[in-house]
Amino acid sequence: MAQVINGWECFPRGWETPVSSIIRDDSVTQDDIVSYRSGMGRHNFGLLRVRDGKQLLPRDVTRNLRNLAKTAEPGVQ
Repeated sequence: MAQVINGWECFPRGWETPVSSIIRDDSVTQDDIVSYRSGMGRHNFGLLRVRDGKQLLPRDVTRNLRNLAKTAEPGVQ
C-alpha cells in the first residue's frame, strides 16, 4: 500500500491525499483508511463479493460502502 501511495501520481499529497480527490464525495485520507480511522465499523456482510448469485466487481463493493453506517467521525477512530 505504501509503495502505491508514495509512487502513484494520483496521490499528489501522499498519505494526506483526500479520498475525495479519487472518489468524489469523501473527506477521508489514505492514512485514515489504513489506520482504521475512516469512521467505518466492521461491516463484514457489506463487503461480500457475491450478491444474489452474481459476482460483484470491486467498484460495486466500494460504492456500497456509502450505504453502511459510520461508528465515528473520519479521522477520530
